Amino acid sequence: MKKLAFVFCLLCALMAAAVEAPNKVAAVPTFKITEFETTKSERIPKAAMFGTQVLSRTGTGLRQKKFLFVPIDIYRATLLVSDIKKFLRKDEASLALDSLSSIATVVLVLDFKDDFSASKIAAGFETALKTNNVKETKPIKQFKTVITEGGDVKKGDQISLIASNGNLSCQWANKTLEIKGDAQFIRDIFSIWLGIPADSELKTLKTSLILGK
Repeated sequence: MKKLAFVFCLLCALMAAAVEAPNKVAAVPTFKITEFETTKSERIPKAAMFGTQVLSRTGTGLRQKKFLFVPIDIYRATLLVSDIKKFLRKDEASLALDSLSSIATVVLVLDFKDDFSASKIAAGFETALKTNNVKETKPIKQFKTVITEGGDVKKGDQISLIASNGNLSCQWANKTLEIKGDAQFIRDIFSIWLGIPADSELKTLKTSLILGK
């Protein structure tokens, strides 16, 4: 009886420890820009690290929008990828966009050139998503919410969109928000820049990101 009581107490202790032990959550790798191209007015990302992965730049360009026929600079977009040899430098159709599925990590860095409200940024993304016939899935809804709740941006602010293993990290200077998804979700998000252009200015940016011009 004493042995049975001892075994029972031991099992109870182990079960209690299992309940009380916190779940281990895999640490999200750190994203850091490691090399810049410096011009008279800008420091443009040229290379980066995501954990132990080396990210190389495919291209960079300005997102502009015409107001009263005058082009306004909204942000500079820089596309960085691991496995750059797998990135298809073709701006026809969605060839470059489709090649992202074979790349471990894809990052788009947005450096804002002026002050913009979160609602205007979200509206611009919404237009591009509709142009690409993106379905309103749960991760897409979360992305829209994250961008809106991220708050307004000021001139000089930077937002990094980090895609890895089907998940998306939206990183501001002082916070990072995670969205769980899959390969289709990542394709949908990056269709904003690499898919069907919503306007002529996005078409120019798409070419710059893909061909490195």
